[in-house]
Amino acid sequence: MKDKKILWAGLGILLFVFILKGFKSPEKKILEYLKDKYKEEFVIELMGKRNSEVRAEVLPKKYVGTIRQYDSYYSSTVFLPPYGEIGDNYGAVLLKESANEYFRPKLEELFGKNILPVLTLEGGYDFPDFKKEMEKRQIKFRERPDGVFSPLSGGIYIFGRVESEEDREHYRKQIYEFIQYLKAENMFDYINITLTITDERLLSKEYNDGEDFKKVRDMKSGFERYPFINNIMPKYSEDFNRTSQEYKDNLLNSKIKSNLFEEISKRGIFLLHTRIRGDKYIKSRKLDEDDRINAKVKLYENIDEVEFSYEDYKLK
Repeated sequence: MKDKKILWAGLGILLFVFILKGFKSPEKKILEYLKDKYKEEFVIELMGKRNSEVRAEVLPKKYVGTIRQYDSYYSSTVFLPPYGEIGDNYGAVLLKESANEYFRPKLEELFGKNILPVLTLEGGYDFPDFKKEMEKRQIKFRERPDGVFSPLSGGIYIFGRVESEEDREHYRKQIYEFIQYLKAENMFDYINITLTITDERLLSKEYNDGEDFKKVRDMKSGFERYPFINNIMPKYSEDFNRTSQEYKDNLLNSKIKSNLFEEISKRGIFLLHTRIRGDKYIKSRKLDEDDRINAKVKLYENIDEVEFSYEDYKLK
Protein backbone atom coordinates (compact mmCIF):
# COMPACT_ATOMS: atom_id res chain seq x y z
CA MET A 1 0.00 0.00 0.00
CA LYS A 2 2.80 2.38 0.90
CA ASP A 3 4.60 1.57 -2.35
CA LYS A 4 1.42 2.39 -4.32
CA LYS A 5 1.10 5.77 -2.61
CA ILE A 6 4.70 6.56 -3.44
CA LEU A 7 4.08 5.48 -7.05
CA TRP A 8 0.95 7.63 -7.41
CA ALA A 9 2.71 10.58 -5.80
CA GLY A 10 5.58 10.21 -8.28
CA LEU A 11 3.16 10.03 -11.22
CA GLY A 12 1.38 13.13 -9.93
CA ILE A 13 4.63 15.05 -9.74
CA LEU A 14 5.55 13.99 -13.30
CA LEU A 15 2.12 15.03 -14.59
CA PHE A 16 2.43 18.42 -12.90
CA VAL A 17 5.87 18.94 -14.48
CA PHE A 18 4.52 18.06 -17.95
CA ILE A 19 1.63 20.49 -17.48
CA LEU A 20 4.03 23.26 -16.47
CA LYS A 21 6.22 22.58 -19.48
CA GLY A 22 3.20 22.74 -21.76
CA PHE A 23 1.91 26.00 -20.28
CA LYS A 24 3.01 29.22 -21.98
CA SER A 25 2.55 32.67 -20.55
CA PRO A 26 0.85 35.29 -22.76
CA GLU A 27 4.22 37.03 -23.13
CA LYS A 28 5.88 33.87 -24.42
CA LYS A 29 3.01 33.09 -26.80
CA ILE A 30 3.16 36.59 -28.26
CA LEU A 31 6.93 36.69 -28.71
CA GLU A 32 7.05 33.19 -30.23
CA TYR A 33 4.19 34.08 -32.58
CA LEU A 34 5.94 37.23 -33.81
CA LYS A 35 9.28 35.54 -34.29
CA ASP A 36 7.67 32.72 -36.24
CA LYS A 37 5.66 35.10 -38.45
CA TYR A 38 8.20 37.87 -39.08
CA LYS A 39 11.49 36.00 -38.58
CA GLU A 40 12.84 38.54 -36.13
CA GLU A 41 12.95 39.22 -32.41
CA PHE A 42 10.42 41.55 -30.76
CA VAL A 43 10.03 43.10 -27.33
CA ILE A 44 6.80 43.85 -25.46
CA GLU A 45 6.60 47.46 -24.34
CA LEU A 46 3.15 47.41 -22.75
CA MET A 47 0.58 44.70 -22.13
CA GLY A 48 -2.92 44.64 -20.71
CA LYS A 49 -6.32 42.98 -20.98
CA ARG A 50 -9.48 44.31 -22.60
CA ASN A 51 -12.72 42.31 -22.57
CA SER A 52 -10.76 39.11 -21.82
CA GLU A 53 -8.44 39.78 -24.77
CA VAL A 54 -4.76 40.32 -24.05
CA ARG A 55 -3.29 43.23 -26.03
CA ALA A 56 0.39 43.96 -26.25
CA GLU A 57 2.21 46.91 -27.78
CA VAL A 58 5.27 45.45 -29.45
CA LEU A 59 8.42 46.66 -31.14
CA PRO A 60 11.12 44.90 -33.17
CA LYS A 61 14.13 44.38 -30.93
CA LYS A 62 16.36 46.08 -33.50
CA TYR A 63 14.52 49.38 -32.83
CA VAL A 64 15.21 49.37 -29.08
CA GLY A 65 17.50 52.27 -28.24
CA THR A 66 16.81 54.04 -31.55
CA ILE A 67 14.52 56.96 -32.35
CA ARG A 68 11.96 54.52 -33.72
CA GLN A 69 11.31 53.23 -30.22
CA TYR A 70 9.62 56.56 -29.47
CA ASP A 71 7.88 57.03 -32.84
CA SER A 72 4.23 55.95 -32.98
CA TYR A 73 4.59 55.67 -36.77
CA TYR A 74 6.19 52.28 -36.00
CA SER A 75 3.85 51.20 -33.20
CA SER A 76 1.93 47.94 -33.53
CA THR A 77 -0.27 45.71 -31.40
CA VAL A 78 -0.73 41.98 -30.93
CA PHE A 79 -4.20 40.65 -30.05
CA LEU A 80 -4.40 37.45 -28.00
CA PRO A 81 -8.04 36.35 -27.51
CA PRO A 82 -9.07 33.81 -24.86
CA TYR A 83 -10.14 31.54 -27.72
CA GLY A 84 -9.27 31.63 -31.39
CA GLU A 85 -6.22 32.73 -33.31
CA ILE A 86 -3.69 35.32 -32.26
CA GLY A 87 -3.38 38.36 -34.55
CA ASP A 88 -1.38 41.56 -35.02
CA ASN A 89 -1.10 44.70 -37.14
CA TYR A 90 2.68 44.95 -37.49
CA GLY A 91 2.15 44.30 -41.18
CA ALA A 92 0.72 47.83 -41.40
CA VAL A 93 4.11 49.19 -40.31
CA LEU A 94 5.82 47.14 -43.01
CA LEU A 95 3.24 48.39 -45.50
CA LYS A 96 4.01 52.03 -44.66
CA GLU A 97 7.73 51.50 -45.05
CA SER A 98 7.13 49.62 -48.29
CA ALA A 99 5.09 52.57 -49.63
CA ASN A 100 7.87 55.01 -48.71
CA GLU A 101 10.47 52.93 -50.53
CA TYR A 102 8.21 52.37 -53.54
CA PHE A 103 7.98 56.10 -54.22
CA ARG A 104 11.54 57.00 -53.23
CA PRO A 105 13.19 56.54 -56.67
CA LYS A 106 10.67 58.81 -58.39
CA LEU A 107 10.81 61.38 -55.59
CA GLU A 108 14.60 61.49 -55.71
CA GLU A 109 14.46 61.87 -59.48
CA LEU A 110 12.16 64.88 -59.14
CA PHE A 111 13.32 66.49 -55.89
CA GLY A 112 16.79 65.16 -55.09
CA LYS A 113 18.07 62.88 -52.35
CA ASN A 114 17.07 65.03 -49.37
CA ILE A 115 13.49 63.84 -49.05
CA LEU A 116 11.51 62.10 -46.35
CA PRO A 117 8.30 60.31 -47.40
CA VAL A 118 5.98 59.58 -44.48
CA LEU A 119 3.12 57.72 -46.13
CA THR A 120 0.30 55.56 -44.81
CA LEU A 121 -1.98 53.23 -46.74
CA GLU A 122 -5.09 53.37 -44.57
CA GLY A 123 -7.62 50.63 -43.90
CA GLY A 124 -7.33 46.86 -43.61
CA TYR A 125 -4.70 45.12 -45.67
CA ASP A 126 -3.90 41.70 -47.09
CA PHE A 127 -0.25 42.25 -47.98
CA PRO A 128 2.55 44.10 -46.14
CA ASP A 129 4.05 44.77 -49.57
CA PHE A 130 2.81 48.08 -51.03
CA LYS A 131 2.81 47.03 -54.69
CA LYS A 132 0.83 43.83 -54.05
CA GLU A 133 -1.63 45.62 -51.79
CA MET A 134 -2.21 48.39 -54.32
CA GLU A 135 -2.75 45.87 -57.13
CA LYS A 136 -5.46 44.23 -55.02
CA ARG A 137 -7.10 47.57 -54.21
CA GLN A 138 -6.98 48.72 -57.82
CA ILE A 139 -9.13 45.72 -58.75
CA LYS A 140 -11.70 46.91 -56.18
CA PHE A 141 -11.50 50.42 -57.63
CA ARG A 142 -12.45 49.07 -61.06
CA GLU A 143 -15.21 46.82 -59.73
CA ARG A 144 -16.77 49.55 -57.56
CA PRO A 145 -15.95 52.92 -59.13
CA ASP A 146 -18.25 54.76 -56.69
CA GLY A 147 -16.86 53.11 -53.55
CA VAL A 148 -15.34 54.93 -50.60
CA PHE A 149 -11.83 53.51 -50.37
CA SER A 150 -9.09 54.03 -47.83
CA PRO A 151 -6.60 56.50 -49.31
CA LEU A 152 -2.87 56.73 -49.56
CA SER A 153 -2.31 59.51 -47.05
CA GLY A 154 0.48 61.19 -45.14
CA GLY A 155 3.16 63.62 -46.20
CA ILE A 156 6.24 64.02 -48.36
CA TYR A 157 8.90 66.34 -46.96
CA ILE A 158 11.33 67.87 -49.42
CA PHE A 159 14.47 69.68 -48.31
CA GLY A 160 15.32 72.17 -51.03
CA ARG A 161 15.79 75.85 -51.85
CA VAL A 162 13.08 78.43 -52.56
CA GLU A 163 14.39 81.97 -52.84
CA SER A 164 12.51 83.37 -55.81
CA GLU A 165 9.43 83.01 -57.96
CA GLU A 166 11.53 80.96 -60.39
CA ASP A 167 12.27 78.48 -57.60
CA ARG A 168 8.58 78.35 -56.70
CA GLU A 169 7.62 77.62 -60.30
CA HIS A 170 10.27 74.91 -60.47
CA TYR A 171 8.65 73.09 -57.57
CA ARG A 172 5.18 73.63 -59.02
CA LYS A 173 6.39 71.86 -62.18
CA GLN A 174 8.03 69.00 -60.25
CA ILE A 175 4.90 68.45 -58.14
CA TYR A 176 2.79 68.46 -61.29
CA GLU A 177 5.10 65.79 -62.78
CA PHE A 178 4.71 63.71 -59.62
CA ILE A 179 0.91 63.89 -59.95
CA GLN A 180 1.15 62.72 -63.57
CA TYR A 181 3.28 59.82 -62.34
CA LEU A 182 0.59 58.93 -59.78
CA LYS A 183 -2.01 58.96 -62.55
CA ALA A 184 0.12 56.68 -64.73
CA GLU A 185 0.45 54.29 -61.77
CA ASN A 186 -3.35 54.36 -61.23
CA MET A 187 -2.80 55.71 -57.71
CA PHE A 188 -4.20 59.21 -57.99
CA ASP A 189 -7.97 58.81 -57.53
CA TYR A 190 -8.00 58.05 -53.80
CA ILE A 191 -4.93 59.94 -52.70
CA ASN A 192 -4.77 62.47 -49.84
CA ILE A 193 -1.21 63.63 -49.25
CA THR A 194 0.67 66.84 -48.52
CA LEU A 195 3.97 67.99 -49.99
CA THR A 196 6.10 70.35 -47.95
CA ILE A 197 9.28 72.05 -49.08
CA THR A 198 11.58 73.24 -46.31
CA ASP A 199 15.11 74.66 -46.48
CA GLU A 200 17.77 72.05 -47.26
CA ARG A 201 20.37 74.02 -45.28
CA LEU A 202 18.60 72.94 -42.11
CA LEU A 203 20.57 69.72 -42.74
CA SER A 204 23.90 71.57 -42.54
CA LYS A 205 26.19 70.09 -39.89
CA GLU A 206 27.45 73.52 -38.88
CA TYR A 207 23.89 74.74 -38.36
CA ASN A 208 22.85 71.73 -36.27
CA ASP A 209 25.96 72.02 -34.09
CA GLY A 210 25.75 75.78 -33.63
CA GLU A 211 24.02 78.50 -31.63
CA ASP A 212 21.49 79.41 -34.32
CA PHE A 213 19.88 75.99 -33.97
CA LYS A 214 19.43 76.58 -30.23
CA LYS A 215 17.92 80.01 -30.87
CA VAL A 216 15.41 78.57 -33.36
CA ARG A 217 14.53 75.78 -30.95
CA ASP A 218 13.64 78.31 -28.25
CA MET A 219 11.52 80.59 -30.45
CA LYS A 220 7.80 80.43 -29.71
CA SER A 221 6.35 82.29 -32.68
CA GLY A 222 6.50 81.47 -36.37
CA PHE A 223 6.39 85.19 -37.12
CA GLU A 224 9.72 85.46 -35.31
CA ARG A 225 11.20 82.16 -36.46
CA TYR A 226 10.44 82.23 -40.20
CA PRO A 227 12.20 85.53 -41.00
CA PHE A 228 15.10 84.54 -38.74
CA ILE A 229 15.65 81.21 -40.54
CA ASN A 230 15.31 82.82 -43.97
CA ASN A 231 17.90 85.45 -43.03
CA ILE A 232 20.50 83.11 -41.50
CA MET A 233 20.35 80.25 -44.03
CA PRO A 234 22.63 81.89 -46.66
CA LYS A 235 25.61 81.67 -44.30
CA TYR A 236 25.18 77.88 -44.17
CA SER A 237 25.17 77.37 -47.95
CA GLU A 238 28.84 76.41 -48.20
CA ASP A 239 28.71 74.15 -45.16
CA PHE A 240 25.61 72.43 -46.56
CA ASN A 241 27.61 71.60 -49.70
CA ARG A 242 30.46 70.27 -47.53
CA THR A 243 28.19 68.21 -45.28
CA SER A 244 28.29 64.55 -46.34
CA GLN A 245 25.19 62.85 -47.70
CA GLU A 246 25.65 60.24 -44.98
CA TYR A 247 25.25 62.94 -42.31
CA LYS A 248 22.16 64.31 -44.06
CA ASP A 249 20.64 60.84 -44.39
CA ASN A 250 21.28 60.09 -40.72
CA LEU A 251 19.68 63.39 -39.73
CA LEU A 252 16.62 62.68 -41.88
CA ASN A 253 16.33 59.17 -40.46
CA SER A 254 16.48 60.57 -36.92
CA LYS A 255 13.23 62.50 -37.41
CA ILE A 256 10.09 61.41 -35.54
CA LYS A 257 7.84 60.63 -38.51
CA SER A 258 4.62 60.71 -36.54
CA ASN A 259 5.39 64.28 -35.47
CA LEU A 260 7.31 65.71 -38.41
CA PHE A 261 4.77 68.34 -39.46
CA GLU A 262 4.69 69.69 -35.91
CA GLU A 263 8.48 69.64 -35.69
CA ILE A 264 8.83 71.71 -38.85
CA SER A 265 6.13 74.04 -37.54
CA LYS A 266 8.08 74.61 -34.33
CA ARG A 267 11.72 74.36 -35.44
CA GLY A 268 11.76 74.79 -39.20
CA ILE A 269 10.02 76.66 -41.97
CA PHE A 270 7.41 75.91 -44.62
CA LEU A 271 8.85 77.41 -47.78
CA LEU A 272 6.02 75.90 -49.84
CA HIS A 273 3.15 73.62 -48.89
CA THR A 274 0.35 71.97 -50.85
CA ARG A 275 -2.20 69.20 -50.44
CA ILE A 276 -3.16 66.77 -53.18
CA ARG A 277 -6.54 65.10 -53.01
CA GLY A 278 -7.74 62.70 -55.71
CA ASP A 279 -11.07 63.53 -57.34
CA LYS A 280 -12.74 60.28 -56.24
CA TYR A 281 -11.43 60.75 -52.73
CA ILE A 282 -13.10 64.17 -52.58
CA LYS A 283 -16.38 63.13 -54.21
CA SER A 284 -16.83 59.86 -52.30
CA ARG A 285 -16.52 61.77 -49.02
CA LYS A 286 -18.46 64.81 -50.30
CA LEU A 287 -15.63 67.09 -49.20
CA ASP A 288 -16.48 69.48 -52.03
CA GLU A 289 -19.89 69.98 -50.38
CA ASP A 290 -18.46 70.68 -46.92
CA ASP A 291 -18.09 74.44 -46.37
CA ARG A 292 -15.55 73.85 -43.61
CA ILE A 293 -13.18 72.09 -46.01
CA ASN A 294 -14.22 73.46 -49.41
CA ALA A 295 -12.04 70.95 -51.25
CA LYS A 296 -11.81 71.62 -54.96
CA VAL A 297 -12.07 68.73 -57.38
CA LYS A 298 -8.97 68.96 -59.55
CA LEU A 299 -7.93 66.68 -62.36
CA TYR A 300 -4.52 68.35 -62.65
CA GLU A 301 -4.68 68.52 -66.42
CA ASN A 302 -2.56 71.66 -66.37
CA ILE A 303 0.21 72.91 -64.13
CA ASP A 304 -1.75 75.91 -62.81
CA GLU A 305 -3.96 73.55 -60.79
CA VAL A 306 -1.01 73.00 -58.44
CA GLU A 307 -1.62 75.65 -55.78
CA PHE A 308 0.35 76.38 -52.62
CA SER A 309 -1.47 77.09 -49.37
CA TYR A 310 1.77 78.39 -47.79
CA GLU A 311 4.47 80.44 -49.54
CA ASP A 312 6.48 81.40 -46.50
CA TYR A 313 9.76 81.79 -48.39
CA LYS A 314 8.55 85.38 -48.84
CA LEU A 315 8.75 86.08 -45.09
CA LYS A 316 12.15 87.76 -45.12
